Amino acid sequence: MDTQQLNGFKTMNLYRNPFASPTEEAIGTDFIGRKSVLKKMHEYIINADKISNYHIVGLPRIGKSSLLKAFKTMIQENHYSHDLVVLYISLDECDNSNDMWRIIGKGIRKELKKQFHSSDKYTNFIDELDFEDVDENNIDYEYVCSVARCMKASGFLGLILIDEFDNFSTIATKGTVGQVRTLFSGSEYGLRAVVASRRMVERIEKEVEGALNSNVSILASTFVNGYKLKAFNEDDMKDYWVSIEEKIGVAVSNRYKEETDYYVGTHPCLLNLLNGSFWAEKETKDYICDDDSNLKLSEELINKLHDSFNWAVWRDMEKWQLLRSLILSTWGPDDEIPNSELSELERYGIIDKSQFLSESSGPIRIAISRYFTEWMNLKRYVLPFGDEWSKAEGNMRKIVKCFCDDMYQGYESKMISHLETKNANTLEKNVDPRFTAKGRFDAMKNKMSKAINKYPDMSSSIIDYSDPSDLPEIFFKREWSWFQQIFSKTWDEWREKFATMNEIRNIKLHNNQGVPQVRIELAKKYCHEVNERIESFLSIRGIII
Repeated sequence: MDTQQLNGFKTMNLYRNPFASPTEEAIGTDFIGRKSVLKKMHEYIINADKISNYHIVGLPRIGKSSLLKAFKTMIQENHYSHDLVVLYISLDECDNSNDMWRIIGKGIRKELKKQFHSSDKYTNFIDELDFEDVDENNIDYEYVCSVARCMKASGFLGLILIDEFDNFSTIATKGTVGQVRTLFSGSEYGLRAVVASRRMVERIEKEVEGALNSNVSILASTFVNGYKLKAFNEDDMKDYWVSIEEKIGVAVSNRYKEETDYYVGTHPCLLNLLNGSFWAEKETKDYICDDDSNLKLSEELINKLHDSFNWAVWRDMEKWQLLRSLILSTWGPDDEIPNSELSELERYGIIDKSQFLSESSGPIRIAISRYFTEWMNLKRYVLPFGDEWSKAEGNMRKIVKCFCDDMYQGYESKMISHLETKNANTLEKNVDPRFTAKGRFDAMKNKMSKAINKYPDMSSSIIDYSDPSDLPEIFFKREWSWFQQIFSKTWDEWREKFATMNEIRNIKLHNNQGVPQVRIELAKKYCHEVNERIESFLSIRGIII
């Protein structure tokens, strides 16, 4: 730490948390970055002779609402020579499409009157439309259309910024879809819209009650142009740290920036959650300037990060059936991922298909941050996600837990204690200690301890930290009298199958040219057989697969 930084502690502003709330919209001085996005939006939407429709798509808490409001401020200050009104609405305030049209109609009336009430153009406009005599409770789609038509004829334009557009699928009907296209696309109307949502409009449209179930979207052509809002880019991050330094009055150390990047990458919401929470927890704030300090996160803060990652990324990936592809996209292999799903992950900014990090075990991609990428690597063995290898590993763990329930009343500690000593003087005599039951259980305990220390939400079942070779060796081979009910035949007939599955089990080896394809296909066949037998057994026992 240099002298300037040391002196800076004397003047550091400690009275206000300099980081924006992660759960609130960033407005005013809390809105940081996105200069290039705002520039692109302005260049496309606001032209000298017209205004255009646009679509912002991005994951939850990526900053869509904050961006819309910043854009509203921007165009109110720079809208060429247009007599333009800008209205922000959120569909989470609407119970049905009538609410949406009523809010739009009332908002347009209010903004036109506020901005242009003293102009002759406005006087002529309201005379033609009987504008002042309308009961606002009776405003509907037809009225909004008549206003929009008169606006265009009179030289007024209106831009409607529609937030939370995902809710359109629950408030709209088939007819509403056509109404939106007509109003915001028709040349005779003076209204256009910018919509912001988590999903593309064609996905939202398909969920509308009564909508045509086809691959042809009515709204896709209306909002064909747009921007896929991702995490902060390099310029945004520079702006972010500069703004923090201005608020606290001292320079943030490179070490602190690196530690922050490790945990949350450049995701704006996660950045503010981590930095703001850490600031609130610490009595002294010198850590933020110290190039030698490491972030030691409390368990409470780690849990907050995981909760946030769940609703910012994981929840929607699971809902959209993209979890398997998300996990595979980080640790491979790519050839197990449908191209459309890999592209969708990139579109949301979760990964960059072209960027890899070199690791001793092979290349990986970063998804959101290094911390969460490592977390997903552990999760894929605890939460099977579809491919035959991982599915087989998960299923084998399930039947070992059934064995524990039947033979040891569900007490893992009792089972482990018994199995560690059961064969110590017979089968395990002169065996490398690492490969005895005790050695294998010790390795599992060590992995579980490390995982839970770093990620408190990880499984507390020691079986979930087994390697594929552990289960056949510790359980199937030695307790075949119980497991035979699942696999049938003899242990000797299954020994080679489990050995082949173990040889090929490393998911990265699927892309390794050194492993003959015939061996890979054989392992897949055995995994499939294991899955069929175990799932049949679990189904009979009434266990959800």
